[in-house]
Amino acid sequence: MGFLVAFVVGYVIGASSGSKDVDRVVQSVRALRRTDEFNDLMAAVRAHTSYTLRELASRLDGAAEQPVDTEDLVGQVKRLYERP
Repeated sequence: MGFLVAFVVGYVIGASSGSKDVDRVVQSVRALRRTDEFNDLMAAVRAHTSYTLRELASRLDGAAEQPVDTEDLVGQVKRLYERP
């Protein structure tokens, strides 16, 4: 939902400001992506995602003794995270 709102706002601003301003924004985003800070942020996001997926996999492996209802996988994951 947030993405859709951001897209609509960006579209309206882009349509009202003209293509020169949009080109400047695109150039700024490209320059941002080349910075060390952005690369560090992406490395941290990847590491956090990797850790989270490993943790989820280990919790699911630990729950293998219990019957798993594949119809309600989201509910199973929620129950795993509600445990102390």
